Amino acid sequence: SPQISDLPMLSRLPAAPSSLLLPFARSACACSGGSFAVATTVSVTVTDDKNAQKEKKQIDMAKIMGQLISHTQLINLHTTYRTALGANAVQHPLYSMVVPFLAATSGGIITNLAIHQRPIGWLVDNTPVWKSLLYWALTYHSPGDRFYKFFSGNQLVKDTFTMLDAWSDPQGLCGNVQGALDKYPGAPLGGFLAGVVFSCGGGATVGFLDARTRDPALKWLLSNPNRGLKMAALSSAAYIGLSGLLERTLPVAGSPQARKAHAQRVARGAVMALSMACAAQAVIKGRRDRQRQQADGERKDCGCRGRC
Repeated sequence: SPQISDLPMLSRLPAAPSSLLLPFARSACACSGGSFAVATTVSVTVTDDKNAQKEKKQIDMAKIMGQLISHTQLINLHTTYRTALGANAVQHPLYSMVVPFLAATSGGIITNLAIHQRPIGWLVDNTPVWKSLLYWALTYHSPGDRFYKFFSGNQLVKDTFTMLDAWSDPQGLCGNVQGALDKYPGAPLGGFLAGVVFSCGGGATVGFLDARTRDPALKWLLSNPNRGLKMAALSSAAYIGLSGLLERTLPVAGSPQARKAHAQRVARGAVMALSMACAAQAVIKGRRDRQRQQADGERKDCGCRGRC
């Protein structure tokens, strides 16, 4: 799962730089007179202002969504882990406090230290730690246990969390893949590993810490790749291949940097669409399975032995 403090890792959409358009204005001035140069310069300034305002709105919206998703991920992790532990969660409060936080941040920790050589996010900004402690306290010590009952027993909330995670995780994954590709150009394996570790590092860390696991976590993970690992590997490979292909083939006017940025946006959008489609399929399948189980239970209760 993504590092809380790094969500979402949205690439900033570059505004049209005036350095690319002003030479055109100067050359046009030599042919058409000073009035054209003034008009073109003014239009360039207005365009840059509009792009800057649009970019600022996108960044502000990304920050708001990042804060929202950081909260929903921590709530989901703490409530789900309490359900998984059962009675053991009360017996081991420190364990139930630390493990969900590590599940949320270990992927970012590993990639920051091993690949990007950046400091650990929650050591620079302690806000994720206080958030995790708050939701741990609410999960185990809210009045009447209402917090846990609401988030663990409400299937609509669970499905919403699933879709939000499917929306946010590809953005962090693609940001880490692109960061590794920029840092180590010509080495796509580094970008692939950055994406997989960022997305699955939390689950692997929890597996290593889980004393109930009979087999070593890494052995189990490699011999039984789950849906999350397959999705992370597929998304990383798709982003690397698609962004590289589009960068060479997209007919985008402007500098190579503009073409590269556009290719990255398109590739990131494709990976996000794939993730959302898979998550929607899982939600629909889970709903059908629950309806089937409910129908089977009703047939057993009526005593007809499946004849009705």
